[in-house]
Amino acid sequence: MNPNYDLEKAKRYLDSVYATQGQVGEVVHLAELQVENVWFQDIRYPPSQRLMHHDEGEPTEVIVKMQGILCAAWLPPIKRAPSTRTLSHIRNLKQHVKITSLGSSNFDAASEKLDAVHALYTKHVGSRTVLPLAFTPYEGHRCVESHARYFTDRNLVPYVKNERFARMIDPNNVLASIQPDVFVHGPDNQVEYCRALCVDEGKPRYEPYDPACFKAGDVVELSFAFVGIPIKDQRSLLFLNLKALTMLTDTFRKDSQVAVNTTSRMAAQSDDYSPKRRRLYVDMDQPVARPGPKAVYQDAVEENQDDYQRSSSTHGDDDLIGKSPTMNVKEGSPGHSSEGQESESEGEEGEVVERKRDPSVEQGDGEGQGQGDDGRLSEGIMDIDG
Repeated sequence: MNPNYDLEKAKRYLDSVYATQGQVGEVVHLAELQVENVWFQDIRYPPSQRLMHHDEGEPTEVIVKMQGILCAAWLPPIKRAPSTRTLSHIRNLKQHVKITSLGSSNFDAASEKLDAVHALYTKHVGSRTVLPLAFTPYEGHRCVESHARYFTDRNLVPYVKNERFARMIDPNNVLASIQPDVFVHGPDNQVEYCRALCVDEGKPRYEPYDPACFKAGDVVELSFAFVGIPIKDQRSLLFLNLKALTMLTDTFRKDSQVAVNTTSRMAAQSDDYSPKRRRLYVDMDQPVARPGPKAVYQDAVEENQDDYQRSSSTHGDDDLIGKSPTMNVKEGSPGHSSEGQESESEGEEGEVVERKRDPSVEQGDGEGQGQGDDGRLSEGIMDIDG
């Protein structure tokens, strides 16, 4: 259960259920079990001891129920076949349920009846040592566990017919595919999964319920029988044979999950938040020219233009006719070219294009243009008047 689970509200609901529950059909509430009216009886097939009581004069196995908060469960369906398929492993495959009180006094009082039944069983087996009913607590609260195996050894129940699995129990035929012929699926292996509906005339109605829908935090009703079995070293074991698991409400679990999802979304929004960014120098969304020589030589261009203006003011315009300002580009840079060789850089709009004057080109007229031997216009003679 997640930290957002409302423990107090679930506990109050559980106490209200205990206050209204009573015997329904053959199922008696554990809190109302009268230990003085029941006994353990030896059963030959399978070799075991069962808690019995008289029902209309006939000895009948006792089935009790109790309510609690589901805190752990290993329920069908099994989605994949186990990698280990020894007889021992398949024999021990089981449906297991663990419920807790979350501090409910009614739950704890009902659980004390288990100790009384255990004492009755210890008295029945005599000299054999009975293992205690030791259920591991959940977050410090008392728990009750119940289980049922999927299979029983065929030689232990020679009069029991093998039955097919219910569709909700084995929808993918995983259990059926791994079942060896030496095992049967019989009455002790069958568990009813259902949901309690509205109460009619003091009695609840039930409908089948998918076991895959049970989750930790659901308020459920557990129905089980008391079965004692002999084990090695002159010991015996009393366990609660699971008969039915009933959904009472999943509201508290779903409400806590909604709170978790809301918190997760808020945390995600907080993590995704980034401060608004300000533009420092330029708008990067505006179209720009492809990087060319201007980006490399802009400083040199501006420097030479400043030198030219200073020279013009010092020597006069007449001294500069026929001379072209050239950039002082360092040797080894991409724009450097040897003397006498034309250096051209062509680029997009906004780029600086500079060509050194070819000595072979004759000086033209006063308009600042000359024509060389190859018929090309020599560029670089500045037209002062222009």
